[in-house]
Amino acid sequence: MLDATAMRWGFATLLAVHGLVHTLGFARAFGLADLTGLTQPISRPLGALWLVAGIAFVAGSGLFAASWPFWWALAGIAVVLSQIAIGASWRDAKYATVVNALVLAGVILGATGAGPAFFGKHGQMRTTASVAPETAIDAELAGLPAPLRRCLLAAGVTGRPRPAQVHACLRAGSGPSAP
Repeated sequence: MLDATAMRWGFATLLAVHGLVHTLGFARAFGLADLTGLTQPISRPLGALWLVAGIAFVAGSGLFAASWPFWWALAGIAVVLSQIAIGASWRDAKYATVVNALVLAGVILGATGAGPAFFGKHGQMRTTASVAPETAIDAELAGLPAPLRRCLLAAGVTGRPRPAQVHACLRAGSGPSAP
């Protein structure tokens, strides 16, 4: 069984390679390469779509590898753009739909946090806060919308010290780690 690090890099590589393959559609549309394997003509606007999807996949790969919490949003956009481009060149590119399906599964796992730790948007979190001497008072809440004011009052934030600074340390992985 592969460990989380290997799976993480494998998925990041899948995103990057799929993005690089998208440059073939761009190259075909703009006559940058003689690609005999691509039989259907590709218009320049469609070639630009191939390129934008490819850039989104490669960027999503980098964000995923860097554990950016919203990598899945960019990868999801890339899947949609990719599938539009594939649909327009179906005879030549239909099998790339399988890769898009794999990426979409990862996007869903990342967005919902339901998958393994390496897909999740939530890693381990350790926080520290320093507290300012001033306190929040009811008058400060007066200008807020009523639902938010009720929520803050129910949470008991009035009359307590306000954090002046918060530091969060996020780590992806499984299990607790030492500070």
